[in-house]
Amino acid sequence: MAMDVLSIMITQAQQSGLINGFRFNTLSPPLTHLFFADDSLLFAEANVTEATNIIQVLNLYNGASGQRINVTKSGLIFGKNTVNRTKRDIASLLHMPIWEHPGQYLGLPAIWGRSKCNSLAWVKEKVREKIEGWKETLLNQAGKEVLIKAIIQAIPSYAMAIVYFPKVFCNSLSSMVSNFWWKGQGKERGIHWRSWEKLTLSKEEGGMGFRDFRFQNLAILAKQAWRVLTNPEALWVRVLKSIYFPSSNFLHAKLGCNPSWMWRSLLEGRDFITRFSRWAVGGGHSIKVWGDNWLSSGDALIQPTNAPDLMVSDLVSPNGEGWNIDLIRGTFQPDLALKILQTPRVFSQIQTMALAQPVKENTVKEDNLPQTVRSVDWFPPHGNNLKINVDASWVANLPHASIGVLIRDKFSTLQAGSSAKIFASSTLTAEACAIREGLVLDHNLDCPQVVLESDNKQLVEACNSGFLIGETSAILQDISYLRGQFHRCEFVWANRERNISAHQVAKLCMEDKLLGNWMFNPPQELRSSLVEDAKAAALKNGFPNHY
Repeated sequence: MAMDVLSIMITQAQQSGLINGFRFNTLSPPLTHLFFADDSLLFAEANVTEATNIIQVLNLYNGASGQRINVTKSGLIFGKNTVNRTKRDIASLLHMPIWEHPGQYLGLPAIWGRSKCNSLAWVKEKVREKIEGWKETLLNQAGKEVLIKAIIQAIPSYAMAIVYFPKVFCNSLSSMVSNFWWKGQGKERGIHWRSWEKLTLSKEEGGMGFRDFRFQNLAILAKQAWRVLTNPEALWVRVLKSIYFPSSNFLHAKLGCNPSWMWRSLLEGRDFITRFSRWAVGGGHSIKVWGDNWLSSGDALIQPTNAPDLMVSDLVSPNGEGWNIDLIRGTFQPDLALKILQTPRVFSQIQTMALAQPVKENTVKEDNLPQTVRSVDWFPPHGNNLKINVDASWVANLPHASIGVLIRDKFSTLQAGSSAKIFASSTLTAEACAIREGLVLDHNLDCPQVVLESDNKQLVEACNSGFLIGETSAILQDISYLRGQFHRCEFVWANRERNISAHQVAKLCMEDKLLGNWMFNPPQELRSSLVEDAKAAALKNGFPNHY
């Protein structure tokens, strides 16, 4: 609370012109102070007038709070162009020493040298001190594993969030840890029965689960780059923008002339994100057709010679509700047009980037169960709630998939239903589209509480957790938005037997066996499933069978 007051006082002094602070350039926001725990960093122009104004602000704060500055632990750092006389005058006024070599702050060197390995030598020294301080005669392999994972691999983490370690430096760290792991009792060096690359594999893959220092460094830098993308108004991000990409955005920022080590490192993290992430397409106004990774297939389109520059928004239909199919088929080759049409879009017109992680097709769908056996019956919703059952049918090498949606009440009476053929590149995408369609249809019925059942366990878990899965990220964002429109919306996994009616709708739609009035006159296969569900509802709750 007290430091918040000091922050306000310094900001007011800056706004009044008493303190100018520090700017990297004319576009940079002024830096006047940074606080971290009990430490305070104050920035000002190197002149006696501004130093006097800072003293006045601090004296006012000291009188009100009772806190005092510890001048023995404080110091002054000047720019290299500040003349010595000015340095002495300010030091005499503030009664603080001049720090020519500030040393380390928060574990990192305050001033970095030209040699990257020399600047990081303290990391290696800390690792060496830890390893040499442990008595190996008292450690078995399990003990070594705990020490490596809990202590050694945590030492460089903070520095890894700032700079990209040289490859040779990471290799030297790996060598030290590997020697510690294989070293036997009373021996200077043990036999390395497996390479370090093998040890960094997960235990399921035959390794020990140790972190590869290079990949650990890259992952942490990618997290920092993600913070730049998602927090553009943060002070440090605004400073970086003023220096390195004043007229661009971070995704398209260039390395520039004479870049710092930190900026180079941040771009390594950004490039990692752009390689392994994909745009979830909304309106598409800021996504380039050529070069940006936005297709659900994971391919980035290479711009042909003389091809016009296009934004993804140019490929959207005029009403904004889907792809402009005729334009896409007339502009691109058939295989590429199909990939575009199979890429889902966010209905809410919001576009974000999501991790394009490899997706394993759900193995929980019980496609091979005999359909004549109904060991698990459909369970009706409670009270006046509605239940949505959804499913999809997808066949490899076919451009289309089909979805089926059924919305029923506690009597198993059909309130609404939907079936459609859609463009989908996988079972997962088709199933996600079915869930989205079910929520849209139920929202139109103005029912505030709903339970949605799907036989895809992976998607149900994603819907409940808000986690985005690869190519379905755009659809899952819509599902999350639609879920917020209900007073209560619950996603439940149901096996194939309990979801058989929705499965029948999707399957019959795929086979073109559903007529336009199928909800009023369903085919015999679907009718049989619906009757069984209605019987189950009547039996469980004592209701009369209305079907």
